[in-house]
Amino acid sequence: MKKKYSFFSSTGFLLGLSILLLNDFIWKNQYHNWLTGKLSDFSGLFVFALFWTGFFPQYRTITLWGIGLFFIYWKSAYSQPFIDSWNNLLPFSIQRTVDLSDLLALVMLPLAFGYLKSGQHQPLLRLHPILPILTAAFAFMATSYRTEVDIQKVYTLPYPKDTLLSRLNSIDSLNYGHGVRFSDNNPDTLTISLPSSFCFSNFEATISVLELSPQTTGLIFISSVHRCPKGKDDKEELTKAFEDCIINRIKS
Repeated sequence: MKKKYSFFSSTGFLLGLSILLLNDFIWKNQYHNWLTGKLSDFSGLFVFALFWTGFFPQYRTITLWGIGLFFIYWKSAYSQPFIDSWNNLLPFSIQRTVDLSDLLALVMLPLAFGYLKSGQHQPLLRLHPILPILTAAFAFMATSYRTEVDIQKVYTLPYPKDTLLSRLNSIDSLNYGHGVRFSDNNPDTLTISLPSSFCFSNFEATISVLELSPQTTGLIFISSVHRCPKGKDDKEELTKAFEDCIINRIKS
């Protein structure tokens, strides 16, 4: 087995896997910008492609096409019924953000094909294959694992909605630097990504914004999603993290 699966100790596989882990657990927390927001998709798709073709090298072309089509499906709104069914039936939940710009990561599949075709797969380190295989499986699951926490806390802010939007967008770390957008709905509900050390590098907060008067806006912290197992103090810790990142900075 060790010789057959030595591919998983090759330079390309270990480098891609290292970038994926570093980005998910360190760089996103430190930099939380557009690059770190996309890097996991690029490195993750490259490693995912090498992972499955490593098990089925004789079917690498079919495998890569299948991965590409699945990635498009996964990143589209069409995968939501599957995700909802999974979350209702199984004890651990998964999530993903619908962002069609993530499809740029598909360029990694031709790169993976080129790496596979090159035949330059000598082991970088002397490792038993089970170690990088299990590490890769953990990285794939950690990317999609989620725990949802109901919060339901209301904040009354002495600003009109437009001013609140401006103050939110002055916090350049929101949504990996993408900022937020309000619609004309009242209340207006949206999900934002916040940097935090609470669980790895970030968590998602679903908020509702309600215009109470021309000069007063209500902000409801509805729920949160993070990627760690559920803890008994999650609600209190997430509320504090939300207030430190959003409420206190809005008011300052």
